[in-house]
Amino acid sequence: MAYGTMFLFLESFEVLSDINIGFNYAVFLTSGAVLGVLFYVFDGFLIEGYLKSEVQIPMEFCNTSLSIKFGDLFEQSGWKVVGVNDFFDSEVNDIVISSRSLHGFVLRKFWPHNIEDWEAQIEESINEMPIESVERAMGKSVRYPIGTTGVGRTHDHNFLFVALTKTDETNHVTSATAEVLIRAARGMLAHAREVCGNQPLNIPLMGSELARVNIKKSMLVDLLVAAIQEESQHGRITKEISIILTPDLKGKVNLKNYHRNWGHGL
Repeated sequence: MAYGTMFLFLESFEVLSDINIGFNYAVFLTSGAVLGVLFYVFDGFLIEGYLKSEVQIPMEFCNTSLSIKFGDLFEQSGWKVVGVNDFFDSEVNDIVISSRSLHGFVLRKFWPHNIEDWEAQIEESINEMPIESVERAMGKSVRYPIGTTGVGRTHDHNFLFVALTKTDETNHVTSATAEVLIRAARGMLAHAREVCGNQPLNIPLMGSELARVNIKKSMLVDLLVAAIQEESQHGRITKEISIILTPDLKGKVNLKNYHRNWGHGL
């Protein structure tokens, strides 16, 4: 585009002015490359937005800053959200809980030798009553409603563990739907309103990977934004809420689209 633009202006000037421009070819190539890089940066940040690492979503109806950004969830200050299954299982054995899931990773990283502490904190902090008791070959036997949220604190990290997925009690496979995701997010946000104490709230891309909400990751972000805006209508949750996307999604998710759609969409 840069070379075409330069050639267009040079050729049109020569034709209209009947003046032959003596332009060194090496200078032409260099100038086009520089112009192309400048246009790429300008377009990436200000027009299409594919180079942006963070955008703000307007929340005029409440005094809350909502952002979507790429980053490491564990490097963020404030509270961090982790989706778990509806049994709040604690056995990371790649059967009941996958070590590749965020749930399994957090338990192994922050409660590697003291899982009883995590279980005690969760049990003490859950407000919802169990909806049923289930006999299972492995794992816990008490199922909680989707959106039930427990608190876990360790190593200067504060976590909100929310029941996000429904578990097949025979094969332990977890799954969710778009409707379940919104219900879980709103349940978590309601609990966050009680415990965050105006500290930042950081939400990963809930519903992806082993949660098995079978829609595009870009649409999962929209569902989370919708849940945050809907729950915020019932009262301010906290001062700052961030949806944290993993860096590997750069180039696949254009953050500018969310600012454009949620800020100026009809």
